[in-house]
Order: sequence, then C-alpha cells, then structure tokens
Amino acid sequence: PVRMSLADKSPDTTIVVMKLIPCKSLPPATGVGSNLSNICNPFVEVRMYPEDRCWGEQRQRSSGKSSTNDPEWAYNERFQFKIGADEGESSKFLFSIQHLPPLKPPVPICDAVMHLKNIDKTTREKKMTLKCVQPGTGQSYGTLTVEVTVMEPSEAVNTQEHAIYEFQRWNANGGWGGTDHFIHGDPGRWGRLDGKKFGLEIDDVADPIPPGWKVKQSWFTGRTSKDPDGWEYSNSFTSTFWAAESEKIYMVRRRVWSRVITLK
Repeated sequence: PVRMSLADKSPDTTIVVMKLIPCKSLPPATGVGSNLSNICNPFVEVRMYPEDRCWGEQRQRSSGKSSTNDPEWAYNERFQFKIGADEGESSKFLFSIQHLPPLKPPVPICDAVMHLKNIDKTTREKKMTLKCVQPGTGQSYGTLTVEVTVMEPSEAVNTQEHAIYEFQRWNANGGWGGTDHFIHGDPGRWGRLDGKKFGLEIDDVADPIPPGWKVKQSWFTGRTSKDPDGWEYSNSFTSTFWAAESEKIYMVRRRVWSRVITLK
C-alpha cells in the first residue's frame, strides 16, 4: 500500500501498477540449463531501467508456474512502482522471464520491455502486449500481456486492495474441500500472498479495515482462461510453482480473493 506520507512529501511522484496476465508461446526449455524438457517453469522478474534516482531499482518478482510455455497469473499478481518526477521518457520497465530447473539456479529465457513514454497519467487498466525476445540471439519468442494503471499518490492512498489465497485439498472420498479435507500439518484454509501467515478463517489473515475506511467492493474472486473459478493447482500449500489446470494428480489448489477499500 502507498502510505499517506508519500502523498504529502512527494506529491510529484507517479504510481505505476502493473498486473501480469498471460505469457504466450515462450521458448522451450531444451538447452536451457540441464533441463531437457520442451516445457519450462517460468516466473517473471520486473525492474526499472535505469533505476529511479529517487526510489531506486524496486526489483520485483512474480510467483512461478509449473510445466507450461503459456503461463497465466491470478488476478492479483501485480507490481507497484514509484516513479520520480524527473524520470524521462527514455526510462523503461524490463521484464525478465526466467526458467527454474529442478534444484538449479534460474536461467533467463526471454525478455520484454515496456517504455515509460507509452503511458501517461491518464492511463487506466490499459492492456499492453509486449514482444518477448531471447537474450543473446535477439530472436522473438511469444508475448507477455500486462495491464497498466497510473495514479497520483493522493489517489493511490485513498483506495487500497486487500488480497489473500483460499486453499483446498483433494480427498478421494469427497473431491475438493476446505478445512474438513485437510490433513495433519496443513497450515490453514486461508493464507497471505507472501506465504507468511495462514489461518482457518478469512479474518485470521486478511488485513483489518482501518478506522475511517469503508469497503468499496466486498470479497470477490476472478477467473483464468483455464479455470472459471480461478483455481490453480499444486501438491503443497507452500509450493513455488502452480499449474493453471489439473492435468496431473495435484492434491492442493488455491485461488485469490480480493476486496477494495476506500477512505470515507
């Protein structure tokens, strides 16, 4: 969240919010690291270049996706950057799409670029499809689509979004279910996006509504192109990688719930 002090002390700062949507047709993992599969385990790292003279690099990283060349991220997989007033149109955001081989360091597979000159302070939920280019060769490989919104600090501090995960476990006798399907050691039905807190009830992990704020939009969940209810699948609550659909035998699934609050 953007703090009130930012609007008071740095009114000329611009807030840029980018939401990842999908990547399409990423290069195969063949020849990348020691993984001989045609399928990659992608994640995205985002940074500003050159780094902002006021706010620094602000490097951020997405969650990873498992065994796919067409990853898609849940509704709230987003990055928020602060841009100083003296940044020129030559500045840009660099998206490094990387593959994570089993038990090995990440390996870059392609890059995408979004130029600051292509957005302005009126930009709202603008979808931009960026060309992905393989580093070293310059060969084009697929696309990355992002949704971009630009805000003044005063606007950013007046509206905030809470987001948490809901988890379910597979049970052979009853299919997918919540707490009653959990086994010993499962951390809870609800969890923070950073994986640092879990609970059995939504209020155990959700940020409280501060005094003077009200709910603008109550809890809602989105959908993906592969799942109408927004679920993604894995075998552990704390897994690094999540699949967009249950093609294999996965025992755990999760989806994002969000709500929007505003100052009264």
